[in-house]
Amino acid sequence: MPIRQRGRPPQLDFVVLDGGNWEAAVETKWITNTPLTLGQIIWDLIRLELLIKHQVCDAYFIIGGFNKKIKEVLGETHLFDIDLKGQQYITHVKGQNVKLDLKKLNTATKDYINTKLSKYPGITIPKILYLKKPQMAPKDSINLTFKIIACQVLSPKSIQRLNKI
Repeated sequence: MPIRQRGRPPQLDFVVLDGGNWEAAVETKWITNTPLTLGQIIWDLIRLELLIKHQVCDAYFIIGGFNKKIKEVLGETHLFDIDLKGQQYITHVKGQNVKLDLKKLNTATKDYINTKLSKYPGITIPKILYLKKPQMAPKDSINLTFKIIACQVLSPKSIQRLNKI
């Protein structure tokens, strides 16, 4: 008897079509009191990057919710604060892009991603995720205000790909 897996199959939140052609895909997250992990966000970014390769379309990631909750998940990345200084972050800014090196993830996040990947043998993921600098609204927000962060996922042609991280 097959093992039944929990949850819905992977789906996209929004797709923009022009006839039968994919123009853009959008994945969204709304942070409330339900726990959301960095691994879940990175998995969505990986899926969008894979979609760019397969469908040749634009891909966008949007996250919203209370500023405090977003900061708990993304606080030490340039996805939350583009002006972060220092080298200890898993992201760094180069020109108009943010680079997220999957090899710099903590063990728990790597394990989460690798577990997800194990369900899709033969798929390779980028060693580094490339995103356009995120756009945020409002620019200045405090803990109990809402914040929206949006960024475009990129997929450079000559990027090293991995079977697992």
